[in-house]
Amino acid sequence: MLIVLYLLSVLSKMKKILLALFFLCFCSSAIYAQPLTKDESTRKLLSLLGAKNYIDQMIQLYITNVEDDQARLKVAEILSELKKVQFDELLVPIYQKYLTEKDIEGLNTFFESPTGKKMTKIELLVLQESKNLDLEGEQANKNREKIYREQMTVTDQKNLNAFYKSAVAQKYLKVEPFISNESGLIGEEIFKKFIKNYQGDGIK
Repeated sequence: MLIVLYLLSVLSKMKKILLALFFLCFCSSAIYAQPLTKDESTRKLLSLLGAKNYIDQMIQLYITNVEDDQARLKVAEILSELKKVQFDELLVPIYQKYLTEKDIEGLNTFFESPTGKKMTKIELLVLQESKNLDLEGEQANKNREKIYREQMTVTDQKNLNAFYKSAVAQKYLKVEPFISNESGLIGEEIFKKFIKNYQGDGIK
C-alpha cells in the first residue's frame, strides 16, 4: 500500500515534470547532411529541450527520496520501466499541432545558441533546487531570479530579451499552456497504466 501511495504521489507531479520540458535540461546538437523534415525538426527541438534526460533525472530524484530500502527497490524497478517509454515521440504531434515548421526551426536556432543552452541548464538547476528546497510559487520565482542574476551575463540577457521579443517566442509563450496541458495528460495516463499493471502483479 505504501508503494502504491507513493507512486500516486509521483503521478500528481508528473504533469509538473512535463510542463518543464519546454525550458529544461542539458542541450545536445545534431548534424544533418540534408534539410530536416518537420518530424526531424520537432525531435531535434525535444532533444535540445532535454525531454527524455530530464524525465530520467526527475525519476531518479523520486527514487532517492523513498526512505524504506525495500520500497525503494520496488519503486526503482517500476520507474525504470517507465523510463523506457518514448515520451519524445508522443510529444511530437502535440508540438506540431500548435507550431508550424518555421516556428520549430526558429526555436531550434535559439536553443542551439550559447544563450539558449545556458537558459535550459539554468532552468534545470532552478527546478532541482526548488524540489530539494521544497520551494513553490513566489519563493521559487525569487530563487529563479537569483540564479539568473548569478549566471547570465549582460550579453546573455540581451540575447534572451531579443528572443522573447521575436514572433516565434511570442507565439511559443502563447501556445505553451496548451502544449503543457496535453503533454501532462499523456504522462498521467501512461503512469496510471504502469501503476495498474504492478497492482495486478501483487502490489497492495
